[in-house]
Amino acid sequence: MMLLRSLSVRTYTLALGWPLFFLSCVFIWVRSGTTATGRFHRTVSADVGCVSGLQQIEVDDTSSSFLTPELNKIIRYWQNSMISVEEAKSAIWDIVKSESFVQHKPSHGIAFVKTHKTGSSTITSVLHSIATSHNLVNPLTNKSVVYNPRTAEGREIMLNFPTTLPGQKSAPYDVWCNHINFRESLLTEAVPSSNGKYLSIVRDPGTRLRSACAFFKCCPANTEDGWVKFILSEKGNTNSWSKGIRSAMCRTDQSSREIFWPSPTVETQASMEKRVARGDLLLLVMERMIESMLVLWDFYKLHPLDVAFIPKKVKKKIPGVTDEKPNILKLAEEMVREANPYDTALHELANNTLTNKN
Repeated sequence: MMLLRSLSVRTYTLALGWPLFFLSCVFIWVRSGTTATGRFHRTVSADVGCVSGLQQIEVDDTSSSFLTPELNKIIRYWQNSMISVEEAKSAIWDIVKSESFVQHKPSHGIAFVKTHKTGSSTITSVLHSIATSHNLVNPLTNKSVVYNPRTAEGREIMLNFPTTLPGQKSAPYDVWCNHINFRESLLTEAVPSSNGKYLSIVRDPGTRLRSACAFFKCCPANTEDGWVKFILSEKGNTNSWSKGIRSAMCRTDQSSREIFWPSPTVETQASMEKRVARGDLLLLVMERMIESMLVLWDFYKLHPLDVAFIPKKVKKKIPGVTDEKPNILKLAEEMVREANPYDTALHELANNTLTNKN
């Protein structure tokens, strides 16, 4: 399906640009996590200084393929100066309080294979919000744990979490959005309504490893300069390079290991490509988060407000400062890509699949 092209360039900008401008600046849902009672908080705040971006967004007739009539109306009123910030905020709040919004549930259960250092926290925050907004069963877990479903203990833990639904203390769940070592049979048991369809997210292996080294302190050198020197000193020797990595999060082909645990092979790579081609595995791309959100919306037939998001851990751009990387950093990242053939192929597959939807 030519999803993004069918919306047109202007409507694509509208599709995710509008929630980004409007929901992150005017109507902000603060996903604060779970309370002791297992419920989520949502609060509303306004920031008039951010809303000027709406003036640049055009609404055309094809926008109905993404936006609901109510959202189209609010945008048109806003652009024609017929509605104030408070009135717009109130109108959107009326939408999310409505029974029709609450009952606008995903087309099938959401089984998310969360990967490390790939922007997965942003996806998780969106999925938690979807579960809360539409009264879906979502397990309340320790987010710092990576669940190993291949052990009997891991299986029992995974299937017996308390949930967001009062009184339900075990699977089946409607949403799974935690770190897990993939096992299809158990994910299907945990989220039977997923109908054998799964979701994950990947990132360029070069930048992912650099981020993992800095975050987990798992490389001999954790500063950018030190990391570059460490990578280049090994001269592309994968074996000696791998010995310098102290944490599983910094292993070669880590994302492939998580999506097809315990280890990537030619066979698992081929199986993954077939899943993607069948539409049974949706791979999002961190570097293309807005497009990924639009594809997520289509994959699960979500409400457009479900995929509005506030990026997490994003470095602010400094005026006058270029984003151009030094050549030596580019060289180090390229060496990492060569040392991670499965993750590199996975990232390329995800990008090509996303591009083909244009």
